[in-house]
Amino acid sequence: MYRIDHIVYAVNDLDAGIHKVKEILGVEPVIGGVHPQFGTHNALLGLGPDSYLEVIAINPLQQRPSRGWPFGLQPDLREGLKTWALKSQQIEVDQKKLALFGQVIPGERVTKEGSVLA
Repeated sequence: MYRIDHIVYAVNDLDAGIHKVKEILGVEPVIGGVHPQFGTHNALLGLGPDSYLEVIAINPLQQRPSRGWPFGLQPDLREGLKTWALKSQQIEVDQKKLALFGQVIPGERVTKEGSVLA
């Protein structure tokens, strides 16, 4: 059984994106952390016990990664829902099965406390 871990909502500016989500949903996402491998940072909003909305933006304090930004991020992008992330206990097996839906990208982030989540 597959479960969605999170849905990715891309914005041009993280603070403005947090404000926009709060205006629409009435709940403010909290700062999540940075993605050093992607050159991005995010804020998170729980959608239940096992999933969340990720608000993601290019981090102006990081350099553009050599392989480019993920999810079509670019300066002045068209904001909106971009992708989703799968929660998996057998990532290698699931990666092969889900490849037919598009490119599978492993990800991780560094929390504001300094922990790495992958």
